[in-house]
Amino acid sequence: MTGDSWALFEPEFWALNDVLYTLISRSYSRTAMLIDRDGRLIASVGEAPAFDPQSFAALSAADLAASKELASMLGEADFRSQTHQGMGSGIHQRVVDDRVILVVLYDQRTTLGLVRLRAEKAGEALSEIFTRIFGKLEVPQVQYERAGVGADFGAQAESQIDKLFG
Repeated sequence: MTGDSWALFEPEFWALNDVLYTLISRSYSRTAMLIDRDGRLIASVGEAPAFDPQSFAALSAADLAASKELASMLGEADFRSQTHQGMGSGIHQRVVDDRVILVVLYDQRTTLGLVRLRAEKAGEALSEIFTRIFGKLEVPQVQYERAGVGADFGAQAESQIDKLFG
């Protein structure tokens, strides 16, 4: 959902949290986050990251927007998921309903295969919850621009990057 803020109803808030906690416990991951396509953090569960989560959210949305452009160069509409894996930790991102990005932070306690499997299952459950939320708000499915971000994304991302790197 694009716009100034998110409206979460209490039953859906708890349902989202349950899905995210189940995801991190069953995948042995550190943290799970929900980020909107404009780069705003919606929810985060698990270990508190050692970085600014809002800056991370903006960069994560920008990363996914860039991968959408790469996908179009290959004739794909979008990449539904992507992973960045380092020596000791990794990030797995999955698009949920073209509206939200599920991000899982993991380390050597687990495997990428398990994270991907559990994130896919979580994505299905999250999709149902967001359908309920948007149904209550009577918000139609938003068809995002070719880049996959809102018009104000550039300014928000630049502001977050300036804060992050000073």
